[in-house]
Amino acid sequence: MKKRMLGALMLAALVALIGFQGPVYGIEDYYGAEVQITGEINLIWFNETYTISINKTFLATVPNEVPPGEYNASFEGYATVTEGSIEFYGMIETPCGSFKAEFTIVNEWGDLPTGKCMVSGQVHVKITKSELPTIQYTWVHVVGSVTEWNNASACGWLRAYAKISESENISRAYLCWIPEMEPPYFNWTSPSTNFTFSFYAAELVETDNVRLNYEGYDLYVSGLWTVLNVTFTYTYTTPEQNYVNYQWTASVIVENATGELKVQGGQFTVSITDIGDINGIVRVYKISSVRICEGDITLDNKVNINDLVHVARRIGSTPGWIMGEMNFNLEEFAQVDINFDFQIDIYDLVSVATEIEA
Repeated sequence: MKKRMLGALMLAALVALIGFQGPVYGIEDYYGAEVQITGEINLIWFNETYTISINKTFLATVPNEVPPGEYNASFEGYATVTEGSIEFYGMIETPCGSFKAEFTIVNEWGDLPTGKCMVSGQVHVKITKSELPTIQYTWVHVVGSVTEWNNASACGWLRAYAKISESENISRAYLCWIPEMEPPYFNWTSPSTNFTFSFYAAELVETDNVRLNYEGYDLYVSGLWTVLNVTFTYTYTTPEQNYVNYQWTASVIVENATGELKVQGGQFTVSITDIGDINGIVRVYKISSVRICEGDITLDNKVNINDLVHVARRIGSTPGWIMGEMNFNLEEFAQVDINFDFQIDIYDLVSVATEIEA
């Protein structure tokens, strides 16, 4: 993998980058195909570009104007990077025309930042007409508020996504909570002493099973989870500086523990071995036959400048210290921490910008 440093990008360039509008076709104007894509792809964050080599075969719907064959082409779009996988979504442009491409590869590059990034590259594609049916995906988005942990009061935030088909299931789930706390949250705007803020954070690191309407549950996800105990220590300096000095630690409570996410009737439960049950209320539950954008911070079913501004205003925030104020509301923080790295920074901004409406 090659890494290149770029100059600072203009925010306007982030906003304008994604726009996959193309010619409008009828169903009869397409054919099912097996597509092999090889070459180097650039993964572009705000000030860095990582270049990786890929060789992936996937199914796609190709317009008749692009006959089966081999082409030198370009690929433009965005990707979601996790520790285990890289999910690509974009357009392949050949000399004959363009078509949508969605595929996932194993993340073999340990130093890639996680979250969303823009992608671009010159590739070689081999298109073979296939009798295999085109994969039909279902997307699911769940947002919820934590209310209990092991039958005691707690507060926190759940965010989960799933992409389901007959041959491929992808899910991402993030959870953070504070035991023995419930609204209203502590929120002092002018503190004068040092303070610490601790919470638990869980991430689904490997998915075994994702199903809808399974054993009485609206959504069922099983897999391996890692749970951390995270502590931020803030050092008071002067009123002018506020809490510019902080340190944080994250200790592993369980790693790769089996667990389940179950959603039913407006409630959710996350059960993790040696951790117990985290329960809560579902605030958003969406099922769609078209891609659900993860950059919809304001939850208004679209990604636009409002979502970008929502993140931009909170850049520099950390758990317990949001927009220059002491704030223990994990929901306020976690909904903007898209890549779940416990800081709001340019990577979260790019994650929204990649999905913004053209």
